[in-house]
Amino acid sequence: MPVRKITPTTLTAKELAAYLREQISPLRALFNSGNHGTRTGAICVHDNTVPIIRALEAGEMDPVKAQVRLIAVNEISRRYHMRVIRAHRPA
Repeated sequence: MPVRKITPTTLTAKELAAYLREQISPLRALFNSGNHGTRTGAICVHDNTVPIIRALEAGEMDPVKAQVRLIAVNEISRRYHMRVIRAHRPA
């Protein structure tokens, strides 16, 4: 697996948590999808992102550590052809 450079996010933990929550909220609509792969992917990505959000909101996780955890979430996301969860707001 190639080494990935992580550019630290400029967002604080609370801002990053809010931004992640914005990104995963549309996935809830796919929980009842007729396509099994879409449904499974939405649930997996949502359920693996929520603990990161909760840890960020509680101050238990640094934003850079959250970015590292998001790499694994995005691997799941790619496997199910779901959207990629980002830690940086677009400019």
